[in-house]
Amino acid sequence: MVWTIAPDVAARTAGRVVDSVLYIPAGTKTIDPYQYAGRGDFHTVIFEKPCRVRQLGTHAFESCGRLREINLPAGLDDIASQAFAYDSLLQVVTIPESVRHIGSNAFAFCRKLRTVALPRRLKELESYAFCECSDLEEITFPANSNMLGEMILWGCRKMRNVIVPSVTPPTFDCNSQLFDLEENFIYDRCTLTVPPGSERRYAAAPGWRFFKHIQSKTFQNKSSK
Repeated sequence: MVWTIAPDVAARTAGRVVDSVLYIPAGTKTIDPYQYAGRGDFHTVIFEKPCRVRQLGTHAFESCGRLREINLPAGLDDIASQAFAYDSLLQVVTIPESVRHIGSNAFAFCRKLRTVALPRRLKELESYAFCECSDLEEITFPANSNMLGEMILWGCRKMRNVIVPSVTPPTFDCNSQLFDLEENFIYDRCTLTVPPGSERRYAAAPGWRFFKHIQSKTFQNKSSK
């Protein structure tokens, strides 16, 4: 499928690259599907103010071979499927608290990501969102018990710390779990951190009970149920 963008939209949202930095024009509201996919001429993205971007379309920054860092803007609501998939050099991504939806495979195969902190009030995290992020070592999930997609961390074999601020264990779509069934060895060395008093709930909950090491931590803000 070939995606085309109307000329007037392209003119407003094309962005410019200066010294390997992509500047998204102020006032841009949406990054269209495939808009910057396959680009190799920038390593950082800056959203110029006032920023009004609310949605990153499917495949918006997919396969950007030099992209290393992106600080997503406050007010962003939706990161669509495969928006950053195959950005193999992406090391740092900052996701604002405004984000409510992260699509399937949104960050798949971002092999240099080390840590990820998801918004506390994220409503929907779809399947395989971080699959094959092979260097990912720590992830903080939302502070709510909304259903999670299937095998969100499939292929994240270096995972060491999974942090879930919700006192109620989230359920998984299709009775799935975090990792692929052939990766159960990860549960042996990975630590699950949950709010005080909820350790037994997680130890008995489908998808979470595989963790061999469950510890508690008091989180700064009150955890959601």
